[in-house]
Amino acid sequence: MTKPGKKDLKIYIFAAAGFLFAFFAKINIGVPFVLLLLHFYSKSRHPCLKCPKRLYLILLFLLAFVPGYFILKNNLPVYLIPFSLVPLLSILLFNNPEISLLLTLAISFSVALVSYNSFLVAILFFAAGVSSCIFAKSTRKRTTVIRAGIAVGVVSLVLLSWECCRFLSIYSTR
Repeated sequence: MTKPGKKDLKIYIFAAAGFLFAFFAKINIGVPFVLLLLHFYSKSRHPCLKCPKRLYLILLFLLAFVPGYFILKNNLPVYLIPFSLVPLLSILLFNNPEISLLLTLAISFSVALVSYNSFLVAILFFAAGVSSCIFAKSTRKRTTVIRAGIAVGVVSLVLLSWECCRFLSIYSTR
């Protein structure tokens, strides 16, 4: 048996604080659990990621989760959530599609949990994230980043309009 070090103790304290915050904020308990799994996966899979880069992962997670949480809790339209912002930033920061896709999956799962298990939100978020990972892979110039953003916007627009047409066709048959 090895004794836990100071770093392990900090992780446990931050995890407990995250679970307590989720409990008091009445957020689904799966959200801090996904963050904890994201940390342990990145620690085991990418040991080259230093602690500040893991903090960037958490910051990117919160950059998409917090607006999504407030938009969904205030009953605003789901298309106001910045679906492709985080995967685009993570592919530019880390230049690793695996980290970007993992972050996209974690965010789409967490936002779906907040939106009362809406599978539609998870699929939209994940599809926009995957498309931004594909279009922004190995981009360094401003113009290619702008082109990738426009392409991701078109993909998101097609997905949202497809869902809107499906929604309208369901209600027109009733």
